[in-house]
Amino acid sequence: LRQMKCTSLGDNAALWRASGGIDLDSFRYDSLTTPIDLVDDRVVVQRLRWLREAARDLYRPGPYDQLAAMLRATGNEEHADTVLIEKQRRRYAALARGFRVLGPLVAIWSWLQRWMVGYGYRPSRAFGWLALLLVVGTAWFAYYPAHCHPLMIPGGDPATFAQYRFCPITNQDDHLVWNPFLFTLDELVPIIDFGNKDRWALTGASQWFASALIAAGWILATTVAAGVTRLLRRQ
Repeated sequence: LRQMKCTSLGDNAALWRASGGIDLDSFRYDSLTTPIDLVDDRVVVQRLRWLREAARDLYRPGPYDQLAAMLRATGNEEHADTVLIEKQRRRYAALARGFRVLGPLVAIWSWLQRWMVGYGYRPSRAFGWLALLLVVGTAWFAYYPAHCHPLMIPGGDPATFAQYRFCPITNQDDHLVWNPFLFTLDELVPIIDFGNKDRWALTGASQWFASALIAAGWILATTVAAGVTRLLRRQ
């Protein structure tokens, strides 16, 4: 099928399982004789399996791009993203096989991208991870305050900090009330300041945990923002 183009493709499993394989280089088709329903995930999974069998488990991006383009042209956005996710999974699997030393690291990075954000095609997953981290962070700072200590400000009175049960305030003029939820939210959400960021003193494990929340927040919030932008700019 090299460099061939058809308006409507009518195929079956026997075609894609040809004993000699199929040459799909630059093969184009505008639609399928039997359209794929928007809720029929089984057919998409079946077609992805056909592509793997036709390519003899070698990575060929063209057939995935063609299938995704055809699905997107018919308004099937979700299934098109599913196809592109499988394309990226196959790509990273090929890269992992190519790098003998760094192969395991490539495989781990691929797994993280797939399950956290769907290689960027499932940004809603990032929102779910943000919500999970918000719950975990709130629980951590609410029930594990051992690493909060009175931060001495030059000229400040130690008694000033006695009213704060958990973490001491870094500025005696702020008069903030410790709130684990708002503090975690401030650490996770970049740019926006809810009034708790950099106003409490942390040390030990809590300091490292807060730094990890900040890093994860930048990555996940950026992914969510990119997904929202993609939705607003759809053609």
